[in-house]
Amino acid sequence: MEQKTRRNVWLDIFRYFLAFLVVSIHTSTTIGGIDFSPLCRIAVPAFFMISGYFSYKQNHDDELESAKKAVKRNFIYMIITISLLVTLRVIRILIDGDNLVDYIYSVMNGDLFFNILFLNYFPAIGQGWFILALFLISLVQYFLVKYKHTNLLNFFIPIGLVLLMTPYIYQICGKGVLQLEYYRNWLILGYPCFSIGYVLNKYIKNNNKAWKGILELFFALTFIVTSFLEKKYLTEFEYYISSLLSAFCFVLFFDYIGKAKRGEKFAKFETNFSKWFYKWIGSKGPFFIFVFHVAVAIMAINELKLSGVSLIMFSFFITFLMYEIFFLLFKLIKRIRLNKIEKSKIKQ
Repeated sequence: MEQKTRRNVWLDIFRYFLAFLVVSIHTSTTIGGIDFSPLCRIAVPAFFMISGYFSYKQNHDDELESAKKAVKRNFIYMIITISLLVTLRVIRILIDGDNLVDYIYSVMNGDLFFNILFLNYFPAIGQGWFILALFLISLVQYFLVKYKHTNLLNFFIPIGLVLLMTPYIYQICGKGVLQLEYYRNWLILGYPCFSIGYVLNKYIKNNNKAWKGILELFFALTFIVTSFLEKKYLTEFEYYISSLLSAFCFVLFFDYIGKAKRGEKFAKFETNFSKWFYKWIGSKGPFFIFVFHVAVAIMAINELKLSGVSLIMFSFFITFLMYEIFFLLFKLIKRIRLNKIEKSKIKQ
């Protein structure tokens, strides 16, 4: 069986929904007068958890190869993201007639390396912090895999859970609201969630207990409800305790769907659907959407004057369409190259 058919396709589908939530965060979270930001806040923690989930492989050599590819892939994503967003920022500065020198000075200030390496902050990249964080996580993970120290993640999770409570603890102690970059980074939010996903895939085995999946889905939806209450009555942060718990329960639920024992008919359907999904849609779409949706949204706002639901839907589907065109184009180029290689072998 191919590696792609062994991959949990349901988690990959869920990632497209999470990408839609990310687009909503950066365009509009208010629909019909209701602020859906607590629901949208499950997206980033779940993205990190799923990345950790897919990074686990039973065979060490496979895991090391996967870790290498992750570092290369996330480095490319990081360079593309920073280049794109900085270019858009410079263009906006020139259009608005602002001082470009001031922006360059803000980029090259003395805290630049600290901001990038620990806070994942870089002037003008905004939401691109996630790609920066993912690259640093994949780099650390590569060395843990290479030197066979991934068991350290078991010990990091309880420490990470305490770190995830940092903004709450900070406010409870009467220190005010913690600056966003100090908890929305790879160390406080990213790596704990990544570790949870990795350990979850490593230790949770196949089962066929339907009540387990129902319970996980129930709690995932329940924590979404409590996240709205948390926002209304407790405080407002970049993420909420309930959002983190909901993200975890959703990952558990889709892990259950992917690992549960199947009847023959459903197993055949799942295999065929998985092959179709990876052949025609692929798993890289959410990252493409994550990187490019802001550029599409800016165009939609400035040129089409879209807002609200229209802005969300346009930004998501146009970016997805861009991805799909590139995805199919690369597949076509790859097939043409393979055909040329096969023909050259036949001639020889």
